[in-house]
Amino acid sequence: RYRAELVRDLRVHDFRGIVQIKKPPPRLPLADIYVELGLIHVDGKEEHLRLREEILTMSEQERWSAETRKLRERVTDALARSQRLVILGDPGSGKTTSLKFITLMLAYGYGTARLGLDNPFIPLMVRAADYANELEKDARLSFDNFLLDAIGRQYASATSRKLEDFLRMALDSGACMVLLDGLDEVADDPATGKTLRTQIVKKCQTFSDRWCDDRGNRMIISSRIEGYWDEPLGDFEHVQLSSLEPPDEVREMLIRWFTAYEQRQDEEVGYDKAAQRAAKRVDALMPRIMNAPSVRRMATNPLLLTILALIHETVGRLPNRRVKLYEIATKTMIESWRAAQSDMPSRLKDELEEETILPIMAQLAYWLHETHPGGTATLEEWRERLVEAIIDEHFDEKDAKEIANRFLYHARHETGLLTERGLGQYGFFHLTFEEYLAAYEIARQSAEKRREMLEDHWSDPRWREVILLAAGQLGFIENKRADVSDFVNQLLGMEPKTTEEAGRQAVLAGRAVADIGFRKITRAAFRHVKQDLRRVMKDLDPDADGEKPNDSPRFSIRTRFDAGLVLDELGWLPDDLNAWVRIDPEKLPPQPKEFRVDAPFYAMTYPVTNAQFERFVLAKGYEQHSEWWSDEGWIWRTRKHPDYRGGKPVAQPEYWHNMTFGREHRSLPVVGVSHYEAEAFAKWLTWLLAQLRTGKEVKDAERALVAGLLQVGASKARLPTRKEWVIMAGGLANKNRYPWDSPRSPATESSEDVIQRANTDESNINRTSPVAMYPLGRSQPFSLADLAGNVWEWTNTPYSDDQRGRLLCGGSWYANHDFARVADLDWCLRFLSYNCIGFRLVAPIDS
Repeated sequence: RYRAELVRDLRVHDFRGIVQIKKPPPRLPLADIYVELGLIHVDGKEEHLRLREEILTMSEQERWSAETRKLRERVTDALARSQRLVILGDPGSGKTTSLKFITLMLAYGYGTARLGLDNPFIPLMVRAADYANELEKDARLSFDNFLLDAIGRQYASATSRKLEDFLRMALDSGACMVLLDGLDEVADDPATGKTLRTQIVKKCQTFSDRWCDDRGNRMIISSRIEGYWDEPLGDFEHVQLSSLEPPDEVREMLIRWFTAYEQRQDEEVGYDKAAQRAAKRVDALMPRIMNAPSVRRMATNPLLLTILALIHETVGRLPNRRVKLYEIATKTMIESWRAAQSDMPSRLKDELEEETILPIMAQLAYWLHETHPGGTATLEEWRERLVEAIIDEHFDEKDAKEIANRFLYHARHETGLLTERGLGQYGFFHLTFEEYLAAYEIARQSAEKRREMLEDHWSDPRWREVILLAAGQLGFIENKRADVSDFVNQLLGMEPKTTEEAGRQAVLAGRAVADIGFRKITRAAFRHVKQDLRRVMKDLDPDADGEKPNDSPRFSIRTRFDAGLVLDELGWLPDDLNAWVRIDPEKLPPQPKEFRVDAPFYAMTYPVTNAQFERFVLAKGYEQHSEWWSDEGWIWRTRKHPDYRGGKPVAQPEYWHNMTFGREHRSLPVVGVSHYEAEAFAKWLTWLLAQLRTGKEVKDAERALVAGLLQVGASKARLPTRKEWVIMAGGLANKNRYPWDSPRSPATESSEDVIQRANTDESNINRTSPVAMYPLGRSQPFSLADLAGNVWEWTNTPYSDDQRGRLLCGGSWYANHDFARVADLDWCLRFLSYNCIGFRLVAPIDS
């Protein structure tokens, strides 16, 4: 019955201490969500000091690589080998969870099968904090008497016999595993001078020497690293828990977490179905974690990853809503998590109210970020600045010095927010906390003070995340619409001091709005942001009417591209996205015989974008055979094609869910489409035209795709031939020309002039770009966009006599600028797809 009650108590993990989330956190089965962590072996205090000195002089990347090389075993490996074991770890690293899991497995009777133990030990788990409470009442209380009494009182109903007597017999026979959690929770108090931790260490040493001998009992103690080595236990093996290794271990924990969460939400769903749903969630979430450095850093800590998972469920999209993640993580570390874990609220809160602690930490974070770029300072520097901050909160100098000592102790030993990150240098446990708290400091200032802070720091890349989080704090956390609108307008008004900075203020303001959501600011502020981003993306002359680009480049290509990406995230698309342009060969000089086209036709202004292709996917275009796919294309789609056999049927473009190229970037050209898919999209548009001509109902978004063709009486859309594509690009009167060169003028020679007009390899963008980014690159004389660079475009002209291949035109982001010339070309097998190949369509004019 004792084991049964242990299972009852430990079976479900309740995530207590994460109290800032409005919904009660879910209670999930511990055995289902537990991920066994890696260990770094430490050979005693001297070895620890040597390793610490070595590690603290490394960069973050070098430190991670060094730790990874040392990971040779897991928790259960050390457990099976060691009779006396100390498990060390950072705050939230999984120490308590690991001890609870071990206890639960022993209670289930899985000591051999799951933990690799040779005996079915009886688990006795207690908290050091509880022992400390009892020692304050009776300093003579031995650990074994406390242990047996505490277990006996907690589980008195487990058996009709007195449990305490039974457990003493079990200890005598060597059948127990004793687990003491949280030795760090009773570190010495700097104000009172109490040495409870010293007493507990001595009494535990005495206990282990007496009971963990030839009898065979085992003892595991957990503690934070900070302060442990000041007075370590002797004759214990020491191991340190490693962070979760991204992406594999992060993904494994999320899969376990969301699978259990799905089953908790719907008790009728089976494990396989829940795991499928979980995998779908994690597939969407992992790129957001890995592509946002600050979020990725947090995700390696089990506690912070748990908060991240809860935020994903209760708040919404990451990384845009990361400010909520950081707010909850910070407040959890400062206010509630420690107290919830140990039932020992900090005495600091008797002197400082909770709403005072956060502003003080914010002042410190801003000071550190501004004056110490490395993110660390000596304890004396921390103490001096802290005294100033406490005096600012209306304390006198004498009290401020005493509280400062208490505060530093609280931050290091209780919350774990501060830790030694260099030799004698202390900083925040995660850079994320420094950035968020510095942002909190900006957000709590007056509008004028915020403007001064922006002027000082907006152009410094180190402050980018801080400024974005400050906007998030104002708009998303505090919901101050007027203040965040003013903040965004202040950003737009910042004056660049160098040519490299030009346009970055608009990108930063747009990024802030994308993070918090445009509904959090006024309409006027949102309009100004979009106008400035559009002007930067296209490099437009602000003093000219209409769409006139600057005579000489004002913004760098990288800044223009960043502005385009932010515009894309804000939902902007070109007004003429669905426009079709009349291509009249008579407007061109006489062409070589092989490139003559007799009749006018219409062509899409832009290559087909993700936004346009999404309509085909939503219309179940990959499921229709008879109307939209050729027989050969359908065989390829169903993976029965002789050149591409096996695998799942194709259901969307190859890069459709890719964070760089996929559907979320609506203004980027669709890529990862084979010739068959491009051909099917064209046949679908033809079908739409037929539906409209016969009065059938068509969705507005689909009607918009072909409205221009319907107006001029066209009845068919298709891929262009090679010679039609050349005519669209202005012809081959001059074989060295680019599409933007006038057919009767010299060709562009300068590569600098080329990259102002086209996304080629020399631009160093290294991916597709928004289709409206290059107004100077419009073709002459028909003003089609992106005929050069960005993506190769499929044509319907076979490669030589091989019907399996088709010619490609226009160059791409992946190719050098010579391939963007009108005369140049490439080819590809019809059934292949790449992230540098897209397409646009043409429509013949019916007689």
